[in-house]
Amino acid sequence: MLGTYQEITARVQAQQELQQLNEELEAKVEERTKALNMTQAAVNFAADTVFLIRPDGQFHYVNDTACAQLGYSREELLTMSVYDLDTNLTADDWPQIWEKVKLKSTMTLEAMMQPKTGNAYPVEFNTRYLEMDGEAYNVAFVRDITERKLADATIRRQNTFRKKILENMAEGLFVCHQISDAPFIHFTVWNQQMQALTGYTLAEINQLGFGLHPNPDDQVRAMTRLKQMHQGINIIGEEWDIQRKDGNRRTIALAASVLFDSDGQSSLLALVQDITERKQAEVELQRTNEELVRATHLKDEFLANMSHELRTPLNAILGMTEGLQDNVFGQLHFRQLQPLKIIESSATHLLELINDILDVATIESGQITLELSPASISIICQSSLAFIKQQAYKKCLQIEVKIPPDLPTVSLDERRVRQVLINLLSNAVKFTPPGGKITLEVDLRRQYRNSHPPAVEGNKQEALLQSLSRPTLQEIDSLGLDDCLGEKDHLIIAVRDTGIGIAPEHMQFLFQPFVQVDSSLNRKYEGTGLGLSLVKRIVELHGGYVDVVSEVAMGSCFTVTLPCVVEISSLDQQTTLNSVDSGDRWISQTKSPLILLAEDNEANSITISSYLQSKGYRIKVATNGYQALELAQSEPPDLILMDIQMPEMDGLATMQLIRKDSRLADVPIIALTAFTMEGDRERCCEAGANEYISKPVQPKKLVNAIQSLLDFVDHSAPSFP
Repeated sequence: MLGTYQEITARVQAQQELQQLNEELEAKVEERTKALNMTQAAVNFAADTVFLIRPDGQFHYVNDTACAQLGYSREELLTMSVYDLDTNLTADDWPQIWEKVKLKSTMTLEAMMQPKTGNAYPVEFNTRYLEMDGEAYNVAFVRDITERKLADATIRRQNTFRKKILENMAEGLFVCHQISDAPFIHFTVWNQQMQALTGYTLAEINQLGFGLHPNPDDQVRAMTRLKQMHQGINIIGEEWDIQRKDGNRRTIALAASVLFDSDGQSSLLALVQDITERKQAEVELQRTNEELVRATHLKDEFLANMSHELRTPLNAILGMTEGLQDNVFGQLHFRQLQPLKIIESSATHLLELINDILDVATIESGQITLELSPASISIICQSSLAFIKQQAYKKCLQIEVKIPPDLPTVSLDERRVRQVLINLLSNAVKFTPPGGKITLEVDLRRQYRNSHPPAVEGNKQEALLQSLSRPTLQEIDSLGLDDCLGEKDHLIIAVRDTGIGIAPEHMQFLFQPFVQVDSSLNRKYEGTGLGLSLVKRIVELHGGYVDVVSEVAMGSCFTVTLPCVVEISSLDQQTTLNSVDSGDRWISQTKSPLILLAEDNEANSITISSYLQSKGYRIKVATNGYQALELAQSEPPDLILMDIQMPEMDGLATMQLIRKDSRLADVPIIALTAFTMEGDRERCCEAGANEYISKPVQPKKLVNAIQSLLDFVDHSAPSFP
């Protein structure tokens, strides 16, 4: 009984345990079923297509997304194979793919998926080998990558575009970054131009480091620039010398800056331009400019020397002639006066030619500067007319002057404008036959709007020529020129004549230097052909222009148009006129002033000293600078006449030494020089001269200058002739 009870108890306990086990198992099955259902639901609603594929390629399971994307029902898809949907896959290809997936466990592939309707689209297969319930499967998660492919294509196009830009850039471009704090650079971009410039490829330049800068100083400079750029200081157009792979040196211009990304990492972006040829051209240009400066300097020295050599004998000729005419060397017979006048006229004409040649050379070299000051155009015209009145009188020419009485004072270079008028008036006298007429007319009006004289066409040109013998500015205005006038004041000076005129074919040569329009006239009409060239250049320096209308046998009309600034204050014309001194003052003085003449040319020395002695001055003569300094220190003179070009020590150095002597510091000095180049007056004044007179020296003008300086030094002393 006892055994039976124990057996029953054990059986009941076993049944209870079995029931509990069954309950636990059912609970686990139910839990697993719920989990499986949840997994299946999740798979069904997943964004990606999910396939469960058998070894033969047949679908064992497809989720709802697969049905939705492909357009097939689940039943249809479960009768299909994976190679039925992949346009690039065949039944023969599948076994190989199966084996690869089985071998690698996982694998990612790209394919073209063909839906039931529409076009195939790119997909990405993420596959995994799986064994379940004794069966082998390939589970595949398939994602539509159409947008990614489009984005990749866009990026590839952009990269291709950027690559083409880099390849076709005229400049070199590179991008690099500094690795940690190490003193070397890693290049990530190195375009073809950089490779062509340096001879190094991207890989080679990364191995080279600072090899482009073999000079240690340049390496230090490069590191300094890197630090500065990290601080925000960019490089713009900085020049560097580099060494190519073949050993040749090149010069580059570099523009660079440092850029920082979101992580704070820095990259250097740089543009490089090869300027080797440009630098060589600059060096060559500088060398050429230096040669031009040297040539110009040599030309200036030549002109200065020629001026001195030509003016020095003229000084003696003109001085002696004037002295003889003033009976300085004794009384002359009246028959001797006419030859002296011929000598004086010829020497004066030669001096004018020299002046014209030097003026043209100075203007063309660009060394001339205008000395603008308030001036009376009426006085300029009258003084210019005085220059040609004698020649006009000899030819019985009638001179008509039309100058408004109320012309204002204008700002211009008085000496140069007088030179223009004298040239035009002299030409008018020269080319007008005896008994003809010359007219000088001045007016103030508006400027041409286009800053150039308008062309007179057709019947207007003919009308102007027909009235050329006596046209007025008003008649010229009537031809329509005033229609082209602007708002700025302009000074109009017209010189007309009834002379031989100018043929149309000769007009183009009219203002060229050293050219006369008709070579057959050379023997009849003297001159160098420089006058009109000087006129044109002087007028253009003032910002104006010269216009000419002419007809053969009828005459010519030269019109000078000068832009001008009208001065509010006018000149005291009476004072200006009265300032001209005849030089014939005779006032006694108790003691004659002592004048030291420093002159190495014997003829000039005799001429000047003889004339001054005839006027009552005491004269001491020195032939070089050292002798002049010694004589001045031994007996301080009342005034010194200092020639600039002398042997042993020139006049400039002598004057400087004289001014250092306290006893001679205030002695008036007049510099006499045959040099007439730009800046000579300033150099003489800086050396200590009070006055500057160019040779040939006019004795009367010299006496006036001497007496003016002596009067200035001692106002209480009576003036001496």
